[in-house]
Amino acid sequence: MARKVGRPRKKYAPGERPAIVSVSVPEGLLRAIPETSNLSKEFSLYLELRYGGKDEEETELKIIREKINELENELSVWRAKEDLIMEKMRKKDEEKRALKFQQDAIAHFLRMRIINTVESGAGYDLNYHISELRNNAGIIISPSHLLDAIRTAEEDPSKLKEGAELLMELNVSLAPGCQKRPWWNMIMEDFRKLKEGTK
Repeated sequence: MARKVGRPRKKYAPGERPAIVSVSVPEGLLRAIPETSNLSKEFSLYLELRYGGKDEEETELKIIREKINELENELSVWRAKEDLIMEKMRKKDEEKRALKFQQDAIAHFLRMRIINTVESGAGYDLNYHISELRNNAGIIISPSHLLDAIRTAEEDPSKLKEGAELLMELNVSLAPGCQKRPWWNMIMEDFRKLKEGTK
């Protein structure tokens, strides 16, 4: 079993290793220091100004660089959060597009099947059609809704709605595991070819 390795120890330059000291600070002064301030950095800055031998510009430059570093670290955190949210949005958008494609494909298949049934002029057995749709494509539709759709197509096929509207009008639902039914992939592939203009 591989041993987990944590963050490597920080390497300090000569004279930079931190030393822990005990310091007493008057309460009033301590309350004046913002909670977000790093006391160690504040104390180090004071000592550097007092005893470090650096002029004002050098000290100011160091403060600015430290602030820039802090802001860059904070910015990297916000960018990571932004990337995460954008990835979630992209996945949701893909799921919506996939769902719409499936709905449109099922509606197109059902619409053309109803129109072809009417145009063939042959008799039809509602229960047989309903059973075939459920078993082979996972499409669930009631006899009364299918009969209404057939009568509409007999009157005028163009009156049959398309896409999600047709599925809602006929109260169509999909059986669990419909993607594994024999006709499912064929329905999706035929509709994809139709959309691409290759059929």
